[in-house]
Amino acid sequence: MRHLVVIGAGFGALTTAHALRKRDLDAEITIVAPTPSFLYYPSLVWVPSGMRKPDDLRVDVRDFLARNRIGYHQGTVQAITDGGRTVVTDQGRLSNDGLVVASGGRFLRQIPGIDNVLTVCQGGPSAQAIGERIAAMDGGRIALGFAGNPKHKPAMRGGAMFELLFCIDTQLRRAGKRENFELTFFTPNPRPGQRLGERAVQGLLDRLEKLGVTPHLGHPIERFEPDKVVTKGGEIPSDLTIFMPGMTGPAFLDDSELPVTESGHVPVDERAKVDGLEAVYAVGDAAAFPGPSWQAKQAHAADIQGATAAANLIDERKGDVPDHTVRHEIICILDSLDKGVFVFRNDRMQIATPPLTIGHWAKVALEKVYLLQYAPSPLARLRDRPAQPAEQTA
Repeated sequence: MRHLVVIGAGFGALTTAHALRKRDLDAEITIVAPTPSFLYYPSLVWVPSGMRKPDDLRVDVRDFLARNRIGYHQGTVQAITDGGRTVVTDQGRLSNDGLVVASGGRFLRQIPGIDNVLTVCQGGPSAQAIGERIAAMDGGRIALGFAGNPKHKPAMRGGAMFELLFCIDTQLRRAGKRENFELTFFTPNPRPGQRLGERAVQGLLDRLEKLGVTPHLGHPIERFEPDKVVTKGGEIPSDLTIFMPGMTGPAFLDDSELPVTESGHVPVDERAKVDGLEAVYAVGDAAAFPGPSWQAKQAHAADIQGATAAANLIDERKGDVPDHTVRHEIICILDSLDKGVFVFRNDRMQIATPPLTIGHWAKVALEKVYLLQYAPSPLARLRDRPAQPAEQTA
């Protein structure tokens, strides 16, 4: 029996494991992750306003795995050896006949003073801390920005920072104190959002002006201080700095036998296959694809890549030619708590709508539908419900 291993429990990993099961009903499939939980990162931008709590966005996937006969190895990956055939974790080793690296990446933390910033996509606690800081402020200066990995331009999360900026603006207006705040948006990129298309870029810049946000664009970041952001184009006074660093690959690649790019990612071809290794694939934030320069790293892209990797891995293990290629596209909704800008891009078209109320509700619906597929079944929720204390009588 074939043993197929998927590293990770995020978007790309769960999509890969599910697609593997649908294509091979007999294989043994195992995911490897520190915890059996899935976090819906796109909605973290709603946590600072209180529209969501971190627990609303996290799902225990053990019931989903059981329903699809997917095993779970609880552990942190330390290395990949034997040409990909062995995954070394802090809880033991797993041999495999096929491997997909879908572990996600890491934030680059090389800018001096980066401990002075908060990062929304770092997880629920960080997003909640942003909300607590804003709630405690009656006024002041908030600086929001992002940077990339100069050695792999797609390795960034710029869209999420635009979205968080719009949400914070709405949050402050609802609280009746927007006029007490100075908002600044900064990034080394002189025209941020280019991966979304030129129309989207101009729309974003026009919206910054309309909302009264000060742009500080095109200047490399030198350091962060508790009360300012220092760039080569000047200083940005800030009482609260929210920053999204660029991304690199997972730490275990340092001790693994996989190829690694200058940017710290696993290089793959258009099939998501790692060159020179048998039945080894990589998807999502861990991988560096040779696709178009505008392809951003996002959950939707990881899902597409995961499904493609699964199809090719099954074909390869069956002795067929793995010839499925990744479909490159961007789909996202830039939300502002009450309206959403729908953005779509592929090789043929670019779409960016004005902010629409229906866009916001479409994002809400997408979150609910996506989480539903991994949610425990009613029977599992009943089984796992904490026991009620026995009623006491006098």
